[in-house]
Amino acid sequence: MKAACGAVAALALLWAAPARAATCGVVEVQAVAFGAYNPFSGASGSATGYLTYVCSLFNIFDRVTVDLSPGAAGSYLPWRTLMSGSHALNYNLYLDATFTQVWGNGSGSTFHFGPQALPILPTRVFVYGYIPPSQNAWEGSYEDTITITLTF
Repeated sequence: MKAACGAVAALALLWAAPARAATCGVVEVQAVAFGAYNPFSGASGSATGYLTYVCSLFNIFDRVTVDLSPGAAGSYLPWRTLMSGSHALNYNLYLDATFTQVWGNGSGSTFHFGPQALPILPTRVFVYGYIPPSQNAWEGSYEDTITITLTF
């Protein structure tokens, strides 16, 4: 019986490998591109993009969350802001295709993706964009820059 206990202890020591820090990074981004928006049509706009992240050197207990910044608006709610010079167009980014969970950093009424177990393979997460209807928009090309933060 002592031999069996000794073997189990040796196995446990072999299993306890040196600690290594997990690494995660975004490897691909497909922008949310709304296309043409007609303020006179009374129709909203929507589009889908995605980000792909990958992690390595982790253990089974590690988790990852994905947060998005508020962009030019500096706030998630009520809207993020697409800009064309000094002209603004309200929009937001969501975790779900029904536009109910504003993707932010988990503060206030926003949500973040996760926590999820760290994946072995690259993981694609979809981003759903929505522009509310009937905004007084000027002609032009509107854009915003969003920072993606992975916390693990």
